[in-house]
Amino acid sequence: MMLQNLSKWTETKGAFLFLLCISAVFKVLLALHDTGITSDGVGYISVAQLFALGNFREGHAIFPMSAYPFLITLVHFVIPHWV
Repeated sequence: MMLQNLSKWTETKGAFLFLLCISAVFKVLLALHDTGITSDGVGYISVAQLFALGNFREGHAIFPMSAYPFLITLVHFVIPHWV
């Protein structure tokens, strides 16, 4: 019964508006929390720049868990600005 009520509610405009409002609240909170780039973010970008130049060993030596800097490198090919 509860699952049927939830299913009916998600098919209405009310559910969409509720999710839209929750999303807007989170976006406003994030906009008000302006911290800029943190110190670890600078490190990620430095390693990503090394990866973009093909220096994978040097980048991996600086930051061994390199999945996030590698992702930044991939995004850099779509958005060419580092910051």
